[in-house]
Amino acid sequence: MTQEEKIFAFFKECGSFFFASTEDGEPRVRPFGFKMLYEGRFYFGMGTFKPSYRQTIANPHVELCALKADGSFLRVRGKAVLDMREGVQAEMFKTSPSLRALYNEKNGRVQATFHLEDIDAQVYRDGEYTPLI
Repeated sequence: MTQEEKIFAFFKECGSFFFASTEDGEPRVRPFGFKMLYEGRFYFGMGTFKPSYRQTIANPHVELCALKADGSFLRVRGKAVLDMREGVQAEMFKTSPSLRALYNEKNGRVQATFHLEDIDAQVYRDGEYTPLI
């Protein structure tokens, strides 16, 4: 199993996760839900009309964190790479059909899809951090 497959499996088990970006040098954190594995890459997304999108475009160095019920968590740091290819977008709607109600031609809202590069993933379990390899 690749690192990105492990990240996806952990995040999938957790459901929602937290996404951190920066604005004017200050941290901004919010919960996210959409995630998928496509072409071996871990993807997440956000509306192009949201501050998180503008922040990520301005500074693509982000961090994501997911917490399991047992108290272990996975913290993933990396560079967010915008990927709006048609295949990625189609897979996003296939993976999460409910997104069609939020992002569609009728309301003009667009869900941006990103994958991570230069990933550093650390698992916290039983009082210790270990690399996710």
